Amino acid sequence: MGQSGTDAHGRPYRFSVQEVDAEGNDFTPPNYIKSDEYTQTVTNTYVIPTNGTATATKNWDGSDANNRPTVWFKLYRRTDMGNLEAVPGAEIKEVQHGIITVTWDSLEETDAYANPYIFSVREVDAAGNDFAPVCTGKLQ
Repeated sequence: MGQSGTDAHGRPYRFSVQEVDAEGNDFTPPNYIKSDEYTQTVTNTYVIPTNGTATATKNWDGSDANNRPTVWFKLYRRTDMGNLEAVPGAEIKEVQHGIITVTWDSLEETDAYANPYIFSVREVDAAGNDFAPVCTGKLQ
């Protein structure tokens, strides 16, 4: 029928909630922070994970292996349904002669709605402008 609002001594009850797992242990979903627990509302706020890594490799087909120019890679991202965008704050990586692989670390893995990012690179000049080495074609 419902609970009385007071105990046997007439003192009002205080109600609160705690978020727990199936076994009753304190629980916070992965990549969320919890606030307002022990009130009547628990709020989980998504925190974008920043453990992402992207690695890009420069492949050369033909030409003199000792006479290849320096190129740069610019990192881009998108979600399955999103538009391609440059990764904010990502360094433009120099790919010097003899180096074919570069890596970016500590990247945001998802957008604010937990949609995972798909990373890609473009070959650019040192300023980030589209670039193809002289006498070469470029496939992206």
